[in-house]
Amino acid sequence: QRDAERRARFLADASRILTSSLDYQATLQTLARLAVPEIADWCGVHVVEGGGEIQCVAIAHAEPAVEALGRDLMARYPPRPTGKYGVPVVLRTGRSVLRPEFPDEVLAAFARTEEERALLRRLALRSVMIVPLVARGRTLGTMTFLTAGSDRRYTERDLRFAEDLAARAALAVDNVRLYADAEARRREADVVADLARRINVSLDADTVLPAVADAARALTGCDVARIALWDAGRTEMTYRYSVGARSDPAGLRLRAGRGLAGDVLASGRPTRSEDMLADPRLPEDIRPFVEAEGSVSMLVVPITRQGRLEGLIYCGRRRRQPFTDRDEAVALRVAEHAAVALRNAELFRLEQRARAEAEAANRGKDDFLAVLSHELRTPLQAMLGWIRLMRAGRLDAPAVARGLETIERNTRAQTKIIGDLLDVSGILAGKLRVDVRPMDLAAAVDAAVQSARVTAEARGLRVVSDLEREGMFVDGDADRLDQVFANLLSNAVKFTPAGGTIAVRLHRSAGEAHLTIADTGIGIAPDMLPHVFDRFRQADSSTTRAHGGLGLGLALVRYLVESHGGTVRAESPGVGRGATFRVMLPLRAGTGPEATAAGPSRPASMTTL
Repeated sequence: QRDAERRARFLADASRILTSSLDYQATLQTLARLAVPEIADWCGVHVVEGGGEIQCVAIAHAEPAVEALGRDLMARYPPRPTGKYGVPVVLRTGRSVLRPEFPDEVLAAFARTEEERALLRRLALRSVMIVPLVARGRTLGTMTFLTAGSDRRYTERDLRFAEDLAARAALAVDNVRLYADAEARRREADVVADLARRINVSLDADTVLPAVADAARALTGCDVARIALWDAGRTEMTYRYSVGARSDPAGLRLRAGRGLAGDVLASGRPTRSEDMLADPRLPEDIRPFVEAEGSVSMLVVPITRQGRLEGLIYCGRRRRQPFTDRDEAVALRVAEHAAVALRNAELFRLEQRARAEAEAANRGKDDFLAVLSHELRTPLQAMLGWIRLMRAGRLDAPAVARGLETIERNTRAQTKIIGDLLDVSGILAGKLRVDVRPMDLAAAVDAAVQSARVTAEARGLRVVSDLEREGMFVDGDADRLDQVFANLLSNAVKFTPAGGTIAVRLHRSAGEAHLTIADTGIGIAPDMLPHVFDRFRQADSSTTRAHGGLGLGLALVRYLVESHGGTVRAESPGVGRGATFRVMLPLRAGTGPEATAAGPSRPASMTTL
């Protein structure tokens, strides 16, 4: 009766201890000390952590020096989940183990090394009970009770008492873990809500992504978090943002299939490592960086947007503490917010670019209208001036001839301007058509060259041509292609100073006719080169520029060439180094023209507008 009362008081004290704190490790240590020497000479508690690792959270002995020996033993020889004796077996089976006797042959089988066996012998163990901590059908850990240096032996009655105590301890551990999990989820919700707010407030990736890395570190409990993004060519990733780092990863290049991060790049799935330095996937050239960083356990998750890999989040711990499924799920949730931040930043960049292009287009229209008014008004003023002089009857015959020549020249210039405007308008409206017929391309180019030669030689320019004539037949609109050749040659003449050369070459290559018009003129600036075929785009759009024109000629060239199924491109080494225009048109399958009946007409392509 007295023994039953003593045990009841013990259980009451144990229950009070177990409900006194939310720090379950400290509580279990107090419980282990309560058990010594009441029911054991030694008491130890092991729990299973999230990664499956078995951790000794409490150990107690009546003598501090001997207790220190036991702690050293647990630190040097922790139980392995796959162990065949003791704590691992109880964890796997969920059933208690009672050994009233602890003979030397059992100790020899239990120990893994001679050193461990010697340490166990020093403890002079006599009898052992290992009972599981079970709550809600899950084994959370074990409590171990040992006698040492005495003749006391455990019985079935002792085991039932130990199981009663373990059930109370398991309930307390489970409650604390549930509370801790709820707190972690609340904290996670707070961190994610703050991150979402930051993403909504800022569209700048350089502002938001460091906050994403900080959230990953806070929620996974890692020491360092980094974010890697693609380079410009999307061939490699580099780390761009980090928190808690000790080393600079600027020299690291992450490629698919190489290293732990490379596994994520190749598969698009998360990866983990319990010990990076012992992981065979770690490339040797990255090992010094890992050692400098001090990382041991790591987790890498992908940042994906619409099924496309956009980056990585790396989480590293400077201690051996494996990342859990829960950590991975949290990191993936943070990665989703990183993807939103990248999308917002990209949309913002696209919007800024579109706005800049729209503003440039508006400025181009304003410049075009200014140039158009200048190009129309200047010849009109000259024509009106000559007409007034003629009406006044003050001109002699030579002067009248010069006046009529000026009026005619300016009329032709205005006719061309109006024609170009009407052509562009027709293209924009989809009404400009090309009348396709079989034609001799070499003859058309030669005629355009001869026509331009007169003006070129008058300006002190030399025109050379090398035309391959045999089999140069295409399906084309002769008037429109003549317009193409005339515009290109006119530009070459206009922008080449006296003493320069214009070279025209026509040859066939891979079923295409290649026309090259190269000059030694003023050239094209690199920033202007991509825009030479844009409508209303000129390197100098001021009304005081040296060369006239509306900036429509090359735009028409591109439209008309593409409407014939061809391509055109411009090349220039730079300002003052000349320019080259290349036109490629598909040749007819035959070697000569077939019937000269009109072929089908078609509208000029609108896709390039």
